Amino acid sequence: MNDNNLKPFNAVAARENGYKGGVASGKARQERKKMKEHLIDLLSSGNIQENILLAILDKAQNGDIKAAEFIRDTIGEKPSDKRDFSDFDVTQLVINAIDNNEGVQDE
Repeated sequence: MNDNNLKPFNAVAARENGYKGGVASGKARQERKKMKEHLIDLLSSGNIQENILLAILDKAQNGDIKAAEFIRDTIGEKPSDKRDFSDFDVTQLVINAIDNNEGVQDE
């Protein structure tokens, strides 16, 4: 390793930079919150939601797969990502495995 390329650690500068980053993060969070609130206000006024949904329906009819998936998921028809194994019989699986290996002997 070449120690000549390393910059010395300055705790005061690191603390100052961390403080500046925290302030900037807080401002960015406030801006995102304002934008979210403004968007919610816009969506609740008039028939904007209906226009958006009609546009998505139109895209889906024209072959946009993402729009079709959005519609499917929104109406609650999303295929489950999980499988139900509540009635799975582990005992029978073990018995079948033992039966299949019955003639196999260790060498």
